[in-house]
Amino acid sequence: MPFYGTVRKGPRKEKARIVVAICSHGGGRERREAVRRTWLSRPAKGVSHFFFVGRGADVTGENDVVVLDVDDGYGCLPLKVREAFSYALRHYDADWLFKCDDDTYVVLDRLSSIPSSRYDLIGDESVDTRGAPSGGAGYFVSTALAARICADRTLPAIGAEDLVIGRAAAAKGARLASSTLLCKGRARLPSSVNAQVSCHWCNPLALGVVHDLMMHGEGSVIRAVHRVWRDDVFLLKSGYFARKNGGAMGRWIEVSPGLLQMDWFDWDREFFIRSGEAYVGPVDQGANKMQPAASRPVKIPHLPSHYRHTLVISLANSGRKARALARAEEFSHEVIWSPGVLADPSKITWHDINGMEAYFSDNYFRSRYIPAAIGCRLAGLAAFEKGVELAEVVPGGVRGFIVCEDDFMLKDPELFLRCFEDLPEDADALWLDTSSLRAPTYDLPGTCLQRIMGARVCTAFWLSVAHAKEIIPKLRRSNCEWDLFMEKQMPGARYYGPKTPVFRQSGELSELNWPLRLDA
Repeated sequence: MPFYGTVRKGPRKEKARIVVAICSHGGGRERREAVRRTWLSRPAKGVSHFFFVGRGADVTGENDVVVLDVDDGYGCLPLKVREAFSYALRHYDADWLFKCDDDTYVVLDRLSSIPSSRYDLIGDESVDTRGAPSGGAGYFVSTALAARICADRTLPAIGAEDLVIGRAAAAKGARLASSTLLCKGRARLPSSVNAQVSCHWCNPLALGVVHDLMMHGEGSVIRAVHRVWRDDVFLLKSGYFARKNGGAMGRWIEVSPGLLQMDWFDWDREFFIRSGEAYVGPVDQGANKMQPAASRPVKIPHLPSHYRHTLVISLANSGRKARALARAEEFSHEVIWSPGVLADPSKITWHDINGMEAYFSDNYFRSRYIPAAIGCRLAGLAAFEKGVELAEVVPGGVRGFIVCEDDFMLKDPELFLRCFEDLPEDADALWLDTSSLRAPTYDLPGTCLQRIMGARVCTAFWLSVAHAKEIIPKLRRSNCEWDLFMEKQMPGARYYGPKTPVFRQSGELSELNWPLRLDA
């Protein structure tokens, strides 16, 4: 198999205890450079690494990148990772392979604290909840297990790579384990004062912030009391900050004694004022004596009448209700809370979970994910039914309504309005988070929109009343996740979306307070 990158002469293999295989792609040069500047700049004895990409990628001047003779697209990750394992086995004499992504932060000199000869695959807590690791958090595979996986040519070439690898390992009798030191999000950030090994969803800026935490500690720690959340915030000497829970980040300055300006990476600037032992916000910088701003946000002007109601859905006992409702009030006429349902595991049948096979193994039937996934579908169904009910009582009627999950975040108010201005009259749906497109798209000339044929992220979308009435009976009969159900509706309907996302998932730390012990 042809490859480019570090050339190894002769049959002799490089000796290493752990080989880190970092999954990247042709357009990921900026991320790779950020990884080299940050966590790869702190090498560890016995740990080697290489990036891997697919064919066609330009890696000129990048001597640590291997180009594999596989498709470089996201859909072919199982084959891509399997070929990376094969490359590592050919060129390294190692005990363990550690696969991660180019938006993962890894503390190399802490990796050796996790592997154990008692196990064959070690990943994050996803191993316990769905029987497979998170590829973003990173996972260890023994070289013996990697060889068996590479030899199995019956494994799927497309799909979710971490699920494919995890399920294949379990099917081969591998011993699986989890570690809280690996994190699939930014809920637990590695720093100089903890033992955390990895975190995920780190763009180049976030990689720099986490690296700052590793090199210089957590800096000043303040208690922040926001209108919709409370948390400790690390104020780093470099001028960056990070929330302790959830990992939201940005830049900070003290504009006057006791007044902090917080420029979030992912949403608008806010100001916090010191009040006793905490900082309270957001506040109006120009207000007399810096009193907290009114809790009722100012709505976006000139809202069209395409929607009147926004329905915010959630699992039944999520702690994100207050934050979600406050966000929705920023752009919507009328906000309705549509609570979800946590399915009773004692009443779940095999029919209910048919179509969710990727998320569980046979011994995972009574664990957390399945009741939550079924509850998510029931929540979506309840929101659709409520939206139709509300629309029918509005004098003159409305075209549709918006449905938001409880971890949504508005990115671009101007584009939000432009989408509705450009929306065709016969539209069935307007997908407001287009960050997870999985099929071809077709641009609408002269507009900001495109026809979308497949997208699974259900962060926020507008649904026409007519289309809701059409698909509600189908959703009632469905037994798959509701975002997969919605994706299946796209090719035969008129679904549109912006060319860049208007909304995104906030990545907040889940605050579910599970009332049931489902894995008993």
